[in-house]
Formats: sequence, structure tokens, C-alpha cells
Amino acid sequence: MLYLADIPLVIRSAYSSALSVNNSQVYGRDKCIWENYYYEAIQINIIKSGSYTFSSNSSMIPYGYLYRDYFNQFNISENLLFENCGGCHHRDFKLLAYLHSNTTYILIVTTFESNVAGSVEIFASGPTIVTFNRTSKFLQYVNK
Repeated sequence: MLYLADIPLVIRSAYSSALSVNNSQVYGRDKCIWENYYYEAIQINIIKSGSYTFSSNSSMIPYGYLYRDYFNQFNISENLLFENCGGCHHRDFKLLAYLHSNTTYILIVTTFESNVAGSVEIFASGPTIVTFNRTSKFLQYVNK
């Protein structure tokens, strides 16, 4: 017999923003060719460890990166846990991750193509509410 308590509860959270020429940070994704990619850094806060899904709905083709501890805009592979872009067949990104409570996670939302701006909604689902905080605190290189 299946009891309601045996069915895991999934909580959805949402965050809306826009990448723009005037209000977004810019970085170069390719070390050899500098092209402007607008991005937003969002600190992810969770209070319960578990499996979480992050997905997007956007007017552009968004690219999502998930980092642990901080984001180094000069070395985008440092601390990178997951990345995903919808690409040609799927317009929006989707990231699946097991996240631990009391850990800092940074979600970078950017675009598939350079010099593109537009609106984006981020949805999170998991065992508890996810809070999103736009941040610039973790954008600079942190010495180890």
C-alpha cells in the first residue's frame, strides 16, 4: 500500500530577470576570441540537502552554469559543477544536481550567443524552497 507520506514532496520556486546591455555583467567565454556575453550571477540558497532541478524559460537561448562556492569570471571552469544550454533543439536549459545544505552555490545565467539580451525566468524544484539572490559578491577571483 502506498501512503501519502511515501511520495516525495516537490516544491517549486521561481526567479525572473533580464539580461541587458545596461544592467548586466559581461564576460568572455572563449579565451582566444573576446566576445561579450551578458550574464547574471544568482546565489542559490537551500535549507535541505537533496536533488534539485533548475530550468529556464526565456525570450533568448539561455545558458546555465552551476558553481560551488564562487564564480571566477576569468576562469569559468573553476568550481564548475554543471552546465547546460538548450541549444538547437531545446530552447531552454535544464540542470539536475544533488545540492547540500549550508553550501554556497552560484547559478550563472547567460546566453548561448554573444551580444544577446532578453528576459529569463528560472524555475527550481526540489525537496524545499529555493531562494535566489542576485549577487556580485562572488564574481571576483578568490585566492585559495
